[in-house]
Amino acid sequence: MKLIKPYVKSYGYKFGYSWLDNDLAGKKATPQLIDIFKQENIAFCLMNSLYKPYKDVNAAHMAKLEL
Repeated sequence: MKLIKPYVKSYGYKFGYSWLDNDLAGKKATPQLIDIFKQENIAFCLMNSLYKPYKDVNAAHMAKLEL
């Protein structure tokens, strides 16, 4: 997380989207990302509700394709 803030700040982003896993690591990282984007006055959107019953977006995609 230490490397994210300077990266986000230097590229001039206006929007941020998070596709983190729906596991403990993803839940732990989410508030940190929210704080970073809030400090930089960048709109931020969590996308993990789109694949909530699954661990991550890849697992949701695999299930959708029945793989």
